[in-house]
Amino acid sequence: MNRTALLPLLAGLLHLSPLLAAPADIGVISAAEKPVQLLRATSVYQASAGTRLQSADYLEAGSTGVLIDQPAGTRIALGPHTRLYLEHTGNTTHLNLLQGWLKLQPLSGVPQGNLRVSTANLALDASKAASVIHADASGTEVFVEDGMVSVRDPRQKPRDPARQVLRREEFAQAKGQGPVSAPGRPSGDFIGAMPPAFFDPLPSVAARKLTADPLNKLREASFADASPLLLGPLKLNGASLATRFTPRLADPAFRQAIVQRFGGTLDWETALYRFERKNATR
Repeated sequence: MNRTALLPLLAGLLHLSPLLAAPADIGVISAAEKPVQLLRATSVYQASAGTRLQSADYLEAGSTGVLIDQPAGTRIALGPHTRLYLEHTGNTTHLNLLQGWLKLQPLSGVPQGNLRVSTANLALDASKAASVIHADASGTEVFVEDGMVSVRDPRQKPRDPARQVLRREEFAQAKGQGPVSAPGRPSGDFIGAMPPAFFDPLPSVAARKLTADPLNKLREASFADASPLLLGPLKLNGASLATRFTPRLADPAFRQAIVQRFGGTLDWETALYRFERKNATR
């Protein structure tokens, strides 16, 4: 897309300041053997037990697992090397699983809210159900320990009736862009690869009560840090991500990477034009 041709449209957008809601806490890291890498806004942190999580946080677990309490009244375990993007919209918590393992377990005595899980090729309503979900480059697998989970192709609309319902001890998988298949019992490969801790109920671990989040800022995000969100398997909101990472355009390396990867797209051309116009007036 020719950037000059966009100028009239972009000029009309300049007076519209984005209304960003204050981030709300949607959960807390209750246990982590090792620090977890967290991308919040445009900064990269090390997070540990006691860190309160917000919508739009992106987590990368290291070689050990992580426990998170309270998203939609659920305890969540991340397996090793799991990548998870958290969102909260309206009354629904979204777990966007880029890769790795999740185990979901409703907390007893706590009201459960709406919980959705999305992978590159599967969308799940996992509210009030105990389940194990695995995603990698080949596809997605899900096993329901208890309760009921509905699954559908994410290309379908949420209200599309073409979905499958999985119940206690049922297993389903979707490979690539193929349909969801439900062979009934989990495969041997799935069981063999599952993190050992996932075979047992998730432990109850009281998060440390701290006056402030135990966050250690490491750096401002590089393009490599942001690339799982910008280039990853999930189709996240491009306009929202462009707005979020616009401040990083001040870094020449980040800006060059954006131009190379996203030059010509409306979302990023808008951000680049605003950045250039702002700096031209200085």
